[in-house]
Amino acid sequence: MKSRRVTLLILFALGVLLLPLAAEPQQAGKVYRIGFLTPALDTFNLVSRIPGRLELLGWREHINARFEHRFAVDASVRLSDLAGELAGLGVDVIVVSGTVAALAAKHGAPGVPVVAIFDGDPVKAGAVASLGRPGGNVSGVATFELQLTGKRLELLRDTVPGLSRVGVLWNPSTSDAAQYWSEAVRAAEPLGLELVSLKAQNRAELEPSFQAAQRARCEALLVLFRDRLTLSHAHVLAELARNARLPTLYPNQLFVHIGGGLMSYGEDYVDVSTRVATQIDKVLKGARPADLPVERPTKFELVINLKTARALGLTIPPSLLLRADKVIE
Repeated sequence: MKSRRVTLLILFALGVLLLPLAAEPQQAGKVYRIGFLTPALDTFNLVSRIPGRLELLGWREHINARFEHRFAVDASVRLSDLAGELAGLGVDVIVVSGTVAALAAKHGAPGVPVVAIFDGDPVKAGAVASLGRPGGNVSGVATFELQLTGKRLELLRDTVPGLSRVGVLWNPSTSDAAQYWSEAVRAAEPLGLELVSLKAQNRAELEPSFQAAQRARCEALLVLFRDRLTLSHAHVLAELARNARLPTLYPNQLFVHIGGGLMSYGEDYVDVSTRVATQIDKVLKGARPADLPVERPTKFELVINLKTARALGLTIPPSLLLRADKVIE
């Protein structure tokens, strides 16, 4: 009888000691909310790849993570309102695509950490104080959109024999647009290329821009940067380019894979999405965006759509095909 009482006391004492240990898995089992804010609804962008990269880091939806997606499908939807909506859901971090969206999240959800894919200069735009010490609630990965302009013009020159005149499609109302155009003009001179400015601020102005390119006898077209207008109308751009028989180079492989465009040159999606996911992982584990340096991609991809090339009656030089990272037959 006595030994039984002693055994019960021991078991009770062990139970008391193990209570804190039993509570720990509940804390470790917290489900973290991750908000995704995308300026345009598309199925092949950087943001769409990040959940898969997060899973490789141990963040699994419906187990320890919950993903909240918000898309600004047209200009009437304010990104800052969507950011505030995500903040109202109690998200632990907001992931955004584009510098404009980063600024919207910074101001629309000031108390929430933000990890961004910047498509312009985040310092100049006011999203971060510096690349090394962002300050505030925003950090992320800054792409080389502006710096790649010269390389894209060079690729067009290598694609179209005897190329001399290139139409450049750009939206003057987009942030940093004038800087992009100035960089294109600067980069074109040593390549011996004449540029024709083709401005479009909405869907209705796209077709007149291509007509202007034909009147100016442009031999190729460069879509200067990706923004809400071009992303939302990737298929339209590809169709207009085919109808005008204009070989077109885009800044993002979305336009080639989904839109059916001819070719693109830009950052490697796996590299960028991996870097973004790593920063999200650090934030969820307690790091502050203010202390996380803005990273830069190190890998780039040339994507060529041979089906579109055939439709244009264009033969892609074998040397360029060898340089391509992806060729769509």
